[in-house]
Amino acid sequence: SFEFLSHSGRCAMPPTKGQQAKAAAKIEECLEDIKKAEFVAIDTEFTGIFDPPTRSCNARSLEEFLEMAADSASQFSTIQLGVCTARRESDEDPFAWTLTAHNFMTCPDGQARVFKVDVASLTFLRQHDFDFNEWLDTGIPHSKLAPIFHALRKSKVVVVHHGLFDLLQTATHFISAKDAAQAGSGDGEAYAVLPEPLRLWVDRPGTSMVFDTRHVAQEGRYTVLEALDRSLSPDPLLAHLLSKPYKSKFKLKPGEEEYVLPTDAKNDEDYPSHEAGYDALVTGLIFILLMERFMGHRDARRKLKRTADGEPKGPDEDKRPEGSLPLAEVDCQTALPNWVQHKVCQRFADTIALNFAPGCLAMKPKKSS
Repeated sequence: SFEFLSHSGRCAMPPTKGQQAKAAAKIEECLEDIKKAEFVAIDTEFTGIFDPPTRSCNARSLEEFLEMAADSASQFSTIQLGVCTARRESDEDPFAWTLTAHNFMTCPDGQARVFKVDVASLTFLRQHDFDFNEWLDTGIPHSKLAPIFHALRKSKVVVVHHGLFDLLQTATHFISAKDAAQAGSGDGEAYAVLPEPLRLWVDRPGTSMVFDTRHVAQEGRYTVLEALDRSLSPDPLLAHLLSKPYKSKFKLKPGEEEYVLPTDAKNDEDYPSHEAGYDALVTGLIFILLMERFMGHRDARRKLKRTADGEPKGPDEDKRPEGSLPLAEVDCQTALPNWVQHKVCQRFADTIALNFAPGCLAMKPKKSS
């Protein structure tokens, strides 16, 4: 890796008035969509993970691993932020979703103008058509995106995929002084392991929750997902979910990002993977399909465990394997309007996937039922 020094406190020449106005309008549109959203999925692209790349292998405890990750997030920089908002237009059809994707090129400013770059990370992004010229010319300073991070912290549900570094990067680079001042110290020992950037996602107002779709998929890999034998990366996971019966319907709201829903894609150009806005869209789709399968699975089993006269069956009478129920037998429509409060959904709240033992991190204790 090497250090990158931006020119005069930002990545390129100062933006024109027209660029400033366009960026401000784009941010405002995103903020309005977040306010209306039922949940928000996010994704980031950044200039590196660990320095050196093998550094995390030296961690002797979970707390040490998380501290290393937080330190690395402060040294590398977020260069793209993706936000996808999701909501349902009507209670009449709880399976009909409208999604809106936003993609922002972002660059450091102020005291963060010196940051590290891992050449392997840049090579990876270049292989996936990241436009570094556009980033240099139109990157929006991190401080200008602070309102988006503030809005995300106020959202009831934020969704990531394998999102430790997405959470760390956003909380490190897009935080305002106001949000930093509002962050509490958490709940004593329950949060002792969490570095400060993760506490900013835990100490949020109201009944807010974070979901990690990789963790959800891992939990249901051999049951609800019917022995998924593919990678748990976003694209193959979404392909697996779309290959099974589902009831959800998706509409992509037109915007500056000319994305195509994966369900409508016709060629490779319709899959701009590793562009943050598109990856956030994919994460949102995965979350909806996973929750539909988990809730449908639970409701179907409850239905099968009742006899014709309505009495529960005995514990040994239902021998059907977990996860073997086709969605054609499922009626989870009554559960979906308040799906975030559904017990099946709640079990995954505030737990994120990790590449470190024990494989996941519960960011705050579960409420007793």
